[in-house]
Amino acid sequence: MYFLIGLSSLLLLCIFWLRKKKINYFKIIFFSSVILYLIPILAFQYESYMIKQEMEKYDINKDGFFSKDEMTYELEELENNLINDSGFGIFAFFGYPFCLLYTIILALIFHIGKKLLMPLLINHKLLN
Repeated sequence: MYFLIGLSSLLLLCIFWLRKKKINYFKIIFFSSVILYLIPILAFQYESYMIKQEMEKYDINKDGFFSKDEMTYELEELENNLINDSGFGIFAFFGYPFCLLYTIILALIFHIGKKLLMPLLINHKLLN
């Protein structure tokens, strides 16, 4: 939960900075959603790589296959972790629309917040 709040705050700050640079919302939404999509995919790939590296420690004869002599409880657990990553398989295919929707919602929040807060800030400066 805290990760999502931090990510949203960071994304809102990036939108603010990019809008100051006169970059339109379409480009901001597109690139933000692509980056948001790639971060978990790269994290899943890294985790998969680390599990495979850990599994290589149990391959005694270094042939890439595990015989009955090489099978241990720890190796079975690692294999289960590698095989049961169905979240990655689902995210790889269906994750981008959710990332796109998430960035569109954040861009709308930024746009509406800017439209509502700017007149208040301008009026506040005029009163002081």
